Amino acid sequence: MRRENSDIFETKSGGGGLALFGSVFLAAGIFIMSTAFGTNNEAPWYFVLPFGLIFATVGAGLALGRTGVRIDRLRRSIVKWQGLIVPMRSQKLSLDAFRKVTLTHESRGDSDSRTVVYPVRLKGEGKTADVEIASPQSYERARAKAEELAKFTRFPLEDSTSGTVVTRAADALDLSIREIAGREGEDIQVPPAPQEMKSSASFGPGGSVSVEIPARRAGRASLLIALPPLAFSAFVFFSFFLSFLRDTSDGMPATARLGIAAFIFVIFVALPPLAALAAILSGAKKNVRVTASATGLVVETSGLFSKTKISLNASEIEEFELAGAAREGSPSSMEEAINLAASESSYAARFGRGIRPGARRIGNSRAEKILFAILKTFAPFESYIVARTDARAVSFGRGLERDEVRYVHAILKKALIG
Repeated sequence: MRRENSDIFETKSGGGGLALFGSVFLAAGIFIMSTAFGTNNEAPWYFVLPFGLIFATVGAGLALGRTGVRIDRLRRSIVKWQGLIVPMRSQKLSLDAFRKVTLTHESRGDSDSRTVVYPVRLKGEGKTADVEIASPQSYERARAKAEELAKFTRFPLEDSTSGTVVTRAADALDLSIREIAGREGEDIQVPPAPQEMKSSASFGPGGSVSVEIPARRAGRASLLIALPPLAFSAFVFFSFFLSFLRDTSDGMPATARLGIAAFIFVIFVALPPLAALAAILSGAKKNVRVTASATGLVVETSGLFSKTKISLNASEIEEFELAGAAREGSPSSMEEAINLAASESSYAARFGRGIRPGARRIGNSRAEKILFAILKTFAPFESYIVARTDARAVSFGRGLERDEVRYVHAILKKALIG
């Protein structure tokens, strides 16, 4: 990404190391095709020629293919172009058809090799397609590019990389939460502490706050994750392992049989359920201690297998947001989400009657509760808090109820703002 002057913003991709890599393919393809009609060629030409053509085509695309986007703020135009060494095909769009910059995260690639990227896009309105500006593999680089683009276009930046959407105005991208609170005259109102709290808060000198969030218990729904590996292990044990030990008709030495049996037992019987159990425990048994003061935020996490400590300077924290079900208007349960979706269906939007007459809302049968518990394990409707700087982001508070997360968020933010 580069800026030619204050009113031109341009990004290009292709060339460089990718071009060098593609030139090797191109040369290999040309060489293979040149041998198609050689006298010493053992393979038929109708096999060698297409094979070499594929290599040459892929190599030419990598070596010569380039794409780019050029934004002219004075002319209010966006030009997307594609070409080889020089632009050969372009599309012109109006900058006024876009209203915001978005930063997301995606997994790209095939089933064998996938890479997490952070695409930076201009979000189109209506039928206007989004324009991707860059897709770095580093959040820090993506965040920097997104902020640069938002400042240039003066569009708000919408960041959804944490799992919740946070939108900031272009002129507030470099401001900390303390500076924003001072500019807007924000007064943090701390709600009453819930009567039943899982966490415990202690208040120290200088307005500092420390919150202890206990480890979550592995619920019955989480334990269901271990059922498939347990079933697999049981199948291997009863259908193959025992018969392999008992059947000595093949004449295999006892030592060799025991060695193979031990290998099968460890890899296919014992390891799958142990791995599933370790995954459940490592995700659930984590104690979190969060300390906030006028100097910064410290999040310490201790689990069965690891300990981490993340420190953020208060002057660098640009976002400190409620996320997930803690946000206003967000569903706090699977039942609430489905009922909300039904009430906002196309039928409701068209006729303005709310939920369709006669439609069945989610009930409380035991089967439905079990189903929702299972689904919640994989698509949790949890409340949590996200703190973010330009360099990194940290989240905490999962496992607490919505009102408790809101209370913890208020006392911590009040301590950070000072």
